[in-house]
Formats: sequence, structure tokens, C-alpha cells
Amino acid sequence: SDTINNSSHFSLANVIDDNSTSTNLFQMGGHGSNIGIQLRGLEKRYSTVYIDGVKMLDPSSSDGSFYLENIMKNGIDRVEVLKGTQSSLYGSNAIGGAINIFTKKGREGRYSNFEIATASENTKNILYSIDGADDKFNYYLGLNKFLTDGISAMNDNDEKDQYKNDNIVGNIGYKINENFKIQNSFRFADTFYEYDEVVKSRTD
Repeated sequence: SDTINNSSHFSLANVIDDNSTSTNLFQMGGHGSNIGIQLRGLEKRYSTVYIDGVKMLDPSSSDGSFYLENIMKNGIDRVEVLKGTQSSLYGSNAIGGAINIFTKKGREGRYSNFEIATASENTKNILYSIDGADDKFNYYLGLNKFLTDGISAMNDNDEKDQYKNDNIVGNIGYKINENFKIQNSFRFADTFYEYDEVVKSRTD
């Protein structure tokens, strides 16, 4: 958690890449372009991604692989990177390994947090969160707005490819007794990325 919170990166994928061995990150451009993480040098489709125990799939990708460009580090509590074959636990696609992402839950007491961070290319990241917990009940709600003018993914121009990401992460749980509790997680992302067309006559 401290590593994630103290990182200067905005994207969770960049935090993972900086702090884990045997991982290979590839990115198709600036913020908002496809980001994939390969484990043990195998192709992306052999590394599975789970968020709060739910397997992530992208139906728009040719092989169902899940890309991490829209997951911001805010709202993420911790990450487990399991290297090497995990097929017995996570299915046949986890030959290279699995990445388990856990979102934040409420801490004992009541808290609120507001942050604004800026960077080059007119980049802004705005976060507001509330959380809390007692003996029975815990909750977390994080609202994150990220926007940037971006950079060009092409080598022959320096125009801006803008990206914006509005996302919500929520958790609510109730402890019924020592052996049974109910935990619900919610994640929503509304994103827009302007990318370069390969033909100049078409609009980006």
C-alpha cells in the first residue's frame, strides 16, 4: 500500500512495472493507450488479471486479454503478482502467472481525503475519498478524475492525443459473525482517448 501511495505514477500498471521483477510492460503511446503486462516473458494472453477476485476480460481484444490503462493507482490497496504457472488455481490462461488487484476498504474510524496532483502536458489528477469502519461495518468510496493533453503515439508528428478518465471505486462490507461476512465491491470507469489515425485523411 505504501509503495502504491508514494509512487509518482498515476497508472497502476506503471507502479507494478517499477516494483516487480520478471514483468514486462508494453505501452502503445502516452496515457490512455493500451498497457499490457507480460509475466515470465510469455505473451499477454498467458497472464490473467483479477480485481477483488473477479477475472477481468476485454471482449474488444482479439484474445480476451485485459489491459490496465484505465486503472488508476488511487483506490487500489495492494497488488499480488504471482509469477510462473498458476493454471491449477486460475485456469489455463495463467501459464505465465496472475495479477491480483485489491481495491481499498474502510479503515477503523472515519476519514476523508482530497488530493490534487499536476504534471507536464497539462496533466491533472483529482481525488476525493471517504472511508471508515467499526466492529461490524466498513466502507470506502473514492472518486478520481484524471485528464491530460497527452503526447503523440506517432513518430512523424508532435500533436496531442488527449485522455480523460473519470472513475469510482467503492467497497462496503458487513461482518455478521466471526465466521461470516458480506463484502461488495464496485468499480466504474468512463474514459476517452484520442488516438492517431494511420491515414492522414481520416480524423484522429
